[in-house]
Amino acid sequence: MKPTARPRPRCSLQIPGFCPARMESLFVGLSHNKPKNSVATAIVREVLSHDWLLLDYICTQGDLALIDFIKEIPCEPRVEVVLIDDAFVERKWMECLFQPNAYLGDEVIDCYINLIKAQKHLKCRSGGRVHIENAFQFNFLKRDGDVEIKTEELYPNKYMTQICSAERRVLLYLDHDMVFIPINIRETHWYLAVIHARNMEIQVLDSLGTSQDRKDLTDSIKGLQRQIDMISQRKELKDHRWPDLQVASWPLREIDMGYAK
Repeated sequence: MKPTARPRPRCSLQIPGFCPARMESLFVGLSHNKPKNSVATAIVREVLSHDWLLLDYICTQGDLALIDFIKEIPCEPRVEVVLIDDAFVERKWMECLFQPNAYLGDEVIDCYINLIKAQKHLKCRSGGRVHIENAFQFNFLKRDGDVEIKTEELYPNKYMTQICSAERRVLLYLDHDMVFIPINIRETHWYLAVIHARNMEIQVLDSLGTSQDRKDLTDSIKGLQRQIDMISQRKELKDHRWPDLQVASWPLREIDMGYAK
């Protein structure tokens, strides 16, 4: 590995007898990074139920054996099955991968996002540098968008840890041209919001079309604006990639997904 290369995500299994590489392949298999020169035995959608996620990955015998092994683990008591960087997944949270029409929880989404982040080619696109946010951090943005709560209540000076956390988030976003944010609608459906700094707009990519409620998104953008304003009062925000810091004034643009008819 070159010194400048991003290290692979730490993927460790919490169950004796599991192979970390097998668990990682289970999560990576949901991406568009198709396996090369492997002996394919079954389409993963024959094992898992979310066909729309899994159109292009083929399971190996090892993958199928691991899936069967995980299915046999009881959901209770609490069992942590896999840890990827700082995101862990309990067995009960993985049940959504095995049930038809089940909602994919934040925990599974965030573990997968950690694996996506490790793929360097996904971090730089034609629109510039990309930061892929996780669902856990989105909750802080949404919380801060509540205008009924004062900033000093959310970030009292005596709790510098919270202020420093918000500062790191703001500086991280400002160092990228685009920020991808996964958002769920009432725990029934996920869509993607893109803070596109170069275009000074908020893009919405939703497979269900444009008729959905975007209140969670607008609240999160208000929350980000509050954080930017708070940090800019504490330090000068310069040498960043954004042409404008008034992100709350940027328009929302629904992207036509083509198949969402």
